Amino acid sequence: MARINKDSLDRFFDYGINVDTRTIYASSIESDLDGNESGVDSLMCEKLIKGLHVLDKSAPAGDNAITIILNSPGGDSLYGMSCYDAIKLCKNHVTVMIQGYGMSIAAWILQAADRRVMTKNSRLMIHTGHYTLGYNHPEINKRLVEQFARDEEIFENILLEKIKIKHPDFTKAKIKSMLRFDTILTPEEALNLGLIDEIV
Repeated sequence: MARINKDSLDRFFDYGINVDTRTIYASSIESDLDGNESGVDSLMCEKLIKGLHVLDKSAPAGDNAITIILNSPGGDSLYGMSCYDAIKLCKNHVTVMIQGYGMSIAAWILQAADRRVMTKNSRLMIHTGHYTLGYNHPEINKRLVEQFARDEEIFENILLEKIKIKHPDFTKAKIKSMLRFDTILTPEEALNLGLIDEIV
């Protein structure tokens, strides 16, 4: 039986990274008394990017794969986009495994992986998302709406590129229709659509 390294175990539970197995666990850092999770936010993003940096720089490019176990109900789109970019920038092969929730911006993060996996009883959810206009100045709010539309276009194109590998005739209009409201996918549906590569 393999001996468990206490330092590695502590790091995994405290920081979400296991250097020995080259695994990062990414989920909500906090939840309130009502069970509302913080989701993809600054803290989760910081941990994920730091973990990726440590694992990617600690081995020659291509030699050691990295696994991210992602369990998230979604969250802030810009933090999610930074996680997406961090995965894309890795020199080593990255697998993202959805275990539980793969909702909203978490579905976007998933698409950055070299290998996209869902566990048998997990769920993927894609949608346009929502935004809050928190400024009094109407011009600022107008610019926020314009930026939201540009980000929405980016996400649509990422999904369409992945889907077209399996379904060349899939249209942008169909993507827009799917994203208009929450579209919840089983692993089998996500696999058939081309949004994951494997079910485990």
